[in-house]
Amino acid sequence: MEQIVQALLVSEYSDEIKQMSMDHVISSSLSTDQQQKIAKVLWDAWPENAQPSPVVLKALKALPQQFIICFRRYINNLNDSVDEHDTCFQWLLSETRLEEWRSAIIVLLLFLALRTPAQSKRIHLVFQRCSPVEYSTFLKSSELCMKTPKLSEMLIKAGRIPLIGYAGQWLRQLLLCLVNCEEWIVLVNGGTDVLLNAAEQLSDRNAIEGSLIVLETIFLGYQENADVFLSFFSHFYDRIKLWMEATLPLDASILIHIHEFIQGLLFAFPGYPLMQAMLLQLTAQLPPVSPRFSVESYTDSLRWKNCKQGSSSPLFASGTDLSVEAESTVPRQVEGLVGLRNIGNSCYMNAVLQALYMTTQMQTLFMGPAQTTQKRKFSSSKLLLDQFRLILREMKSSTSGVLDSTTMQRFRSSLDQEYQSTRQQDAAEFLNYLLDALETQIEKPASEVLAKVFQGTTERKITCQVCNSVSETIESFSDVNVPIPNQGTGIPSLSQLLSAQFEPEELSERYGNAYFCDKCNQHCDATKVMKIRSGPNVLIVSINRFQYNLQKGIREKICSAVNCASSLELSTSTNDISYTLYAVIVHAGKRADYGHYYAYAKYPSNSNSWYLLNDSQVSEVRASMVENTLANATTDTPYVLLYRRST
Repeated sequence: MEQIVQALLVSEYSDEIKQMSMDHVISSSLSTDQQQKIAKVLWDAWPENAQPSPVVLKALKALPQQFIICFRRYINNLNDSVDEHDTCFQWLLSETRLEEWRSAIIVLLLFLALRTPAQSKRIHLVFQRCSPVEYSTFLKSSELCMKTPKLSEMLIKAGRIPLIGYAGQWLRQLLLCLVNCEEWIVLVNGGTDVLLNAAEQLSDRNAIEGSLIVLETIFLGYQENADVFLSFFSHFYDRIKLWMEATLPLDASILIHIHEFIQGLLFAFPGYPLMQAMLLQLTAQLPPVSPRFSVESYTDSLRWKNCKQGSSSPLFASGTDLSVEAESTVPRQVEGLVGLRNIGNSCYMNAVLQALYMTTQMQTLFMGPAQTTQKRKFSSSKLLLDQFRLILREMKSSTSGVLDSTTMQRFRSSLDQEYQSTRQQDAAEFLNYLLDALETQIEKPASEVLAKVFQGTTERKITCQVCNSVSETIESFSDVNVPIPNQGTGIPSLSQLLSAQFEPEELSERYGNAYFCDKCNQHCDATKVMKIRSGPNVLIVSINRFQYNLQKGIREKICSAVNCASSLELSTSTNDISYTLYAVIVHAGKRADYGHYYAYAKYPSNSNSWYLLNDSQVSEVRASMVENTLANATTDTPYVLLYRRST
């Protein structure tokens, strides 16, 4: 068959007849061996640095596995200048077949790793000019036959390619390939360089689209915690802000992409009010997103589904010393306060620990003289107690601004199995669990002291309307859970919701809650009255913001605002007790199954200043910011409030 092709090429037939004959040969049932022999004849007819005839070029494109030879010819040419009309380059620009690119991409990435930047202009042009196939869906890092250091070097070199044209999409595919292959250490070694270079190119009008693609791939890929995004926030925000002030604005399509990206960031990382305020200022200057845009679908499509949690995450990988080094060198942001590393959906735990740390009685009870590490022995029956003591002491004595991940992991390991997982948990439930566990494990008389800190008592009286007999019950409580009314005008106050809990309740057959009177020996109408008998030193109030929707079969969040005053009067059966707010745990987000917890708190020795305690971030904030959250919030909503007794 190859002889026929050879004779056809040297014949004097017109190109049209040659093409028809060649098409007939190529479309016949050729064996692999015949295809290879025909291809050799065709390549011999196309010497390097020459232009092939249209007949030869079309025939080679029709044969399988010939694109790789064309690609090698292109990439092996070290000549910096590339003729736009070069046939090899034109083939690269037009080739879209995944199976043809498969081998070429391996060659491309190998050459990228091995060549110097000065020798890589042709590689850069492939990234910038050729429409990429989704090679992350099939390429395995093992096919590149590179060890971790070389893979890291390749990623860094790819990240330094100017992100014009298609370069951002090529880099996205490389990042996703490394994620799919769980090359976390490679991402650790090269990720920072990629992020910094992408952020820097946000200033370039020609590269900003590619930069946005790379940044959204990483920021919205790694959604397990916000540490990565927060670390590079200023690099992103400062450059985008400059475009809002530019004389010559960006194209509308790019501005809409920026708006969608910011909406995704706000959705994926709720609970960072300082950052959110800055981003919302940007969105006010951007054109609106399409009504068809779904931020939930957008962020979910970018999320790295196989991403490991916490200290084993892509940018804090186990097996490297980078995370430990970074944690130990972070200076304290606020004297006396320390951030807590999010070790995988542990924001609920961090917010509770910060609130308890700000509780004077907890410091008195649990922060006695510390033993040395060598002498400290933990009891298996009191492991949680020992780890809680340790974590409070380290929060007090740490010279770093962030408590290291190892300490946080040890504390989490001492908890019940439910809280050892990396699933998001309810902060109010965790607070109750933790206080109960500590009271159980701490020795007397400290356990009795702890009970007095958080526990009060209620008296419940039920009066039978038939015989007027009274049944009285006294119970202890450690928190007050208040529901949000379904209807009503205006924003209800926390005081109103609290008072509603202690209003007389009618028990009747009409309501299906009739009271069984022992004296009458039957169900009777009755009146139930509940009052506070004695108030705790620290009053914990939980606002019941989560409910189960039977029709939808999902747990939903009630986002209605509740006006939570900084002072509270609690009426008891004998007197009124005044309380002052010193800590509030906030749930950020509009969904019950997805969100973020953080805390605002006042340091015991300084009741005039509010601090934002948001995982590893610690900062003093304006009182007006906290007051607005307490009074009007519908997204970052107060969930658990801790009041200190003042009278």
